[in-house]
Amino acid sequence: MFFDDVVRAFRQMRKRQPAPERTKRSPLEGRTIAFGYINPRGHENDWTITVNRTYVKGSGHYFVGTCTATGNERTFRSDRVEWLEHPQNFDVLESIDAEEWLNSQIRG
Repeated sequence: MFFDDVVRAFRQMRKRQPAPERTKRSPLEGRTIAFGYINPRGHENDWTITVNRTYVKGSGHYFVGTCTATGNERTFRSDRVEWLEHPQNFDVLESIDAEEWLNSQIRG
């Protein structure tokens, strides 16, 4: 009986969590972008992905894309982007400029 109560409470809790806010179609979707990303452990990796979708969750801006090297889908937070090669003119945007540009594209 106790186990059933715990499972029921867990399911109710999961139902109450808000889903990520889906933005309107972002100009980033379908584009291939190259960028440097600082992971949660503080290591920077270079990525080239094709953006599949974007969303806002709380105050965070996220983009999801398929890695061109491995074919795996990954999720990235814009505030962890260290540099970004601008997909139109190939200028390299650094840190805060990259984050601001990404956020503007995610919001559409």
